[in-house]
Amino acid sequence: MDGVPLPPGIPGLGASTDPLEAVLGPFPCARLRSLPFDATLEDILVLFQGLVVIDVILMGSGEAFVIFANPMDYQMALQR
Repeated sequence: MDGVPLPPGIPGLGASTDPLEAVLGPFPCARLRSLPFDATLEDILVLFQGLVVIDVILMGSGEAFVIFANPMDYQMALQR
């Protein structure tokens, strides 16, 4: 990709230097911490009901990662 300029970054990304993020946009993944140790997939899906969740990774240590379909759903999830 030498000599091919990358498109400008998406507004709100700040000073990201990741060229992949400049092309694809921010990765819509939220990290949930301080969850009850017995939290289930269903509990997390109920929390984000109405948003498009692609995947949930439960770490089992009171932590989970939730991947959303798009940045707008991710931004709405951050308000919950």
